[in-house]
Amino acid sequence: MAYVVPIHSASSIRHALRARFISPDEDCLVVASVPSFSTPSLDCTRLTSPRKANRLELYTQSADGLILQHSRAIYGRITLLQKLSRPTTAGPVLTDVLFVGTDQYAYFSLTWDAAHDQLRTERKYIDLADGSLREAHSDDRCQIDPSGSFLTLEVYEGVVSVIPLATADSHKRAKSAASTSASTAPTSNRTARRAATNSQGKVRLKLRDLKHTHAVVTGDGGSAAELKDVTTLSDELDLGASILIPVPRPLGGLLIIGESSIKYVDVSRNETISRPLAESTVFVAWEQVDGQRWLLADDYGRLFFLMLVLDADNAVESWKVDLLGTTREFSSGQTRIVTGSGAFGDGSLRSVRSGVGIEDLGVLASMEHITDLWGLRSACPEPFYDTLLVSFVNETRVFHFSPDGEVEEKEDDFLGLVFSRSTLLATNIPENRILQVTESTAKVIDLDSGMVIWQSSHNESITSASANDDYLVLVLGGIRLVCISLSTFEQVGSRDFEVDNQVSGMTIPASPIQACIVCLPQSAEIVILDLPGLEVKNKQALGEPGEAIPRSVIVAEILAGKPPTLFVSMADGTVFSFSFDINTFTISGSSKITLGSEQPSFKKLPRGNGQYNVFATCDHPSLIHASEGRIVYSAVDSASSSRICSLNTQAYPGSIALSNQNELKIALVDEERTTQIHTLPMHASVRRLAYSPLEKAFGLGTVKRTISNGVEEVSSSFVLADEIHFRPLSTYDLRPDELVECVIRSQVNCGKDEVGNLMSKDLFFVGTAFLDDVGDDHIRGRILIFEVNKSRELSLIVDKSLMGACRTLAVMDPSLLVAGLVKSVSVFKLARDRFGNIFLEKHTAYRTSTAPIDISVTGDTVAVADVMKSMSLVQYTPAEKDEQEPKFEEIARHYQTLWSTAVTLIEEHVYLLADAEGNLVVLQQNTTGVTESDRKRLQPTSEIRLGEMVNRIHPITVQTHTETAVSARALLATVDGSIYLFGLINPAYIDLLLRLQTAMASITVSPGEIPFSKYRAFRTTVRQSDEPFRFVDGELIERFLSCTPTMQEEIANRLDDSNVTVSSLKEMIEELRRMH
Repeated sequence: MAYVVPIHSASSIRHALRARFISPDEDCLVVASVPSFSTPSLDCTRLTSPRKANRLELYTQSADGLILQHSRAIYGRITLLQKLSRPTTAGPVLTDVLFVGTDQYAYFSLTWDAAHDQLRTERKYIDLADGSLREAHSDDRCQIDPSGSFLTLEVYEGVVSVIPLATADSHKRAKSAASTSASTAPTSNRTARRAATNSQGKVRLKLRDLKHTHAVVTGDGGSAAELKDVTTLSDELDLGASILIPVPRPLGGLLIIGESSIKYVDVSRNETISRPLAESTVFVAWEQVDGQRWLLADDYGRLFFLMLVLDADNAVESWKVDLLGTTREFSSGQTRIVTGSGAFGDGSLRSVRSGVGIEDLGVLASMEHITDLWGLRSACPEPFYDTLLVSFVNETRVFHFSPDGEVEEKEDDFLGLVFSRSTLLATNIPENRILQVTESTAKVIDLDSGMVIWQSSHNESITSASANDDYLVLVLGGIRLVCISLSTFEQVGSRDFEVDNQVSGMTIPASPIQACIVCLPQSAEIVILDLPGLEVKNKQALGEPGEAIPRSVIVAEILAGKPPTLFVSMADGTVFSFSFDINTFTISGSSKITLGSEQPSFKKLPRGNGQYNVFATCDHPSLIHASEGRIVYSAVDSASSSRICSLNTQAYPGSIALSNQNELKIALVDEERTTQIHTLPMHASVRRLAYSPLEKAFGLGTVKRTISNGVEEVSSSFVLADEIHFRPLSTYDLRPDELVECVIRSQVNCGKDEVGNLMSKDLFFVGTAFLDDVGDDHIRGRILIFEVNKSRELSLIVDKSLMGACRTLAVMDPSLLVAGLVKSVSVFKLARDRFGNIFLEKHTAYRTSTAPIDISVTGDTVAVADVMKSMSLVQYTPAEKDEQEPKFEEIARHYQTLWSTAVTLIEEHVYLLADAEGNLVVLQQNTTGVTESDRKRLQPTSEIRLGEMVNRIHPITVQTHTETAVSARALLATVDGSIYLFGLINPAYIDLLLRLQTAMASITVSPGEIPFSKYRAFRTTVRQSDEPFRFVDGELIERFLSCTPTMQEEIANRLDDSNVTVSSLKEMIEELRRMH
């Protein structure tokens, strides 16, 4: 049983360190990261990857995990991040200092301004280097010597910048301590730059030529810096050694971490100890635990524990390396999918990431200085709105929406609303009435008669207002609260605050909650009062007065089955959240998060079933919603949102009104995190792509079409693109009229290291084809093998000419390459000549029915998708001693006619096949058949019509619980630009999902009233079914969550199962939705 559903799917971290930066008594995590983020098609690759880091984020630890306390964008990519500790003196304990460097060669130190909850720049360093200097081949590095006297920078090739960590006495700047990393191997010449402080406290940089050395920095305390030779390591380093770890005293020395061994250098004895690793790997990060223990992390997500073992004389004798486990990513929980999309001039490489998207439906008008928005209902049924009230600084404008989507701006006499004043509140209240509050008056309008039935008579100016179905609360003059009953229009309560403690924000939760919450910025607290008496029931301090400034507050039902959540926005961009007990008026479960650098404004967006999302508009808009039983803050893909409200007209259901600095728009906002796309324009069709995790790069096969002198010219190239910066690195142009047909990546053994361990590297394999009227009659294609050199450029190492076009490639094992040619599938062996050069040697071949379009290799079995004759399984058997050639024989076949496009293994003996007519077929090898004929037959177990031609199928492996309804198995990319998730259904859920699909199909009606079974039924020019066969459409299943409660009950009743309830169905479908 199979399951397919369309999907739309982080932030990545480049640098991270632990420091006491916000408080001298509390550790925080400092990370340099990037915010989370056209139509994908062709190849897709699944990975997680780092990107440009242009934001500093500060996290603190709580019982619920890490909480974002502050986030600030940096104008440039952060390449260096280091902690400078300030020593404890007789005075107060000081927080740590951050040293930051960017790719624009700007360097500065930061401290935390606790008074304003902001980062403060302490020093700026100007780069005085010669423009002719070359960048370092490795990443930029920043080191601190063990004494804490100097900081070194390695930015340019052959240059070490030395900065004494000392300042003018007038500022009482302290030295820093603690060594965190080690310098790299020396170059033939080094220059040291140092910073000094003059009498005015300004920083200046000096250049000095220094003798080349290895590691030690000394100086005279601020007037000079010198690099001295300590020792010379004559032993050859392990290939791939890129990490040096200094060992603190009393042991001293350093550790050299390689890919296959670890070496200890005893500087005092001038001795080295080397031990091979049990398993070769690529270490990428380390952290010190104490003087004898370290944590090591490799490029495959594994964490190791390294401990030095001492002898009787307390000298290093050996060490132990233990695997602790595999690390997990604590980010958005979503990976990214990389696709080659578009055609020719519009071709691009696209990175598909998760986020909350906004889809613009249209621009209503060009407007500026909008202060707030409200949706109103004047003559339409619930829950729709047909009127949009737009408030400005000194006026109000109203737009009316007809059921067919026509928009009309109304005149001053519409519904008796006030147009000459700025509106503070507008809402519908029971008995078909509208409430409008301006700075000078509040009025209630009866929609049936069009008459104003009540108007306030207060003389003071109204600064804030909020209402529910029962009461209206006004803030008069900023210090007086007045509660008015909306049934009798009488004042039923009041409360006065001190003149020096004015109300900055106020809200009344929806009925039946009878409470009023106000923000008091001078005392930095919120006060909870009851209704209608406005008696104080509870108070909550939010920080120190003068530092924490609450601005607005809202109460929303975010989590199903749990108390409402109270949100408070602060002037510095942070948001407090509490769980609000509506019976006792107590709050609990405080958490704090920083959304931006300015005050967020809240608006509730209905989600159904009495639940809401909260849209927070600020310099970094966010959607606050529920996910997996918790509150999640997701970045919104709209950097210019200033005001928002729910609109939900009949013509545009679920819509919102959204304003920015220049215009007012109608849009749709996602209810939770969805896909955001980042594009690298290639201006050519990205026909094939492959990803190299070792090289952190993509290999792209592109096709470009141009017109020259009225003649169309088609050219093709193989491009190496950087994964992190998302930009091309190197290009290899193919011959004229030669096209890229396939691209794969594979690891190939490249010899042994000095201790006898096998070494490997990534190679790109490219299959090509010549046009019919070009080239030698005997050469119709080529297999090209590329390696990536140290300069991150492509280097061609194998050029194999073929008598047929190479349509597809796959690797059977590190020494066998399977190639799908025009009329056959051939097996080539990767061999080496006596000089160590790789060449391809053909071993055997299998003749296909027409032409192989795709292959999938598992062990010694090759699944071949034939362009016309469906799929066959071919098994490779190596030649025995008495045989001259290996065997390559067909062991099973699907005997139906299908124009295949892609195939992959999804489970043992189970394959997923896609055809050119938009069908998906799951085929199973009948290994337990009674006769040989039965065992050679591939049996269809599931069939469905997807409606789009699948161009690529990429298998994935996702760890799931045994009770999970569906296990993800593959990603599907179509030529129309869609991405689908394919999974296999747990046998315990097969009957339930099939019956649920039948019930959903019978109760939901599509445009044109096309039956679901007919729409999804398998159909080709040869055969047509009546309904999908053992295949579940996840998109239809997930529509259950959007059905009305009555319809959900009806669907559950149609299942005719007493164990299945609406609640259990919702829980299962929510779990299915979380898969993507």
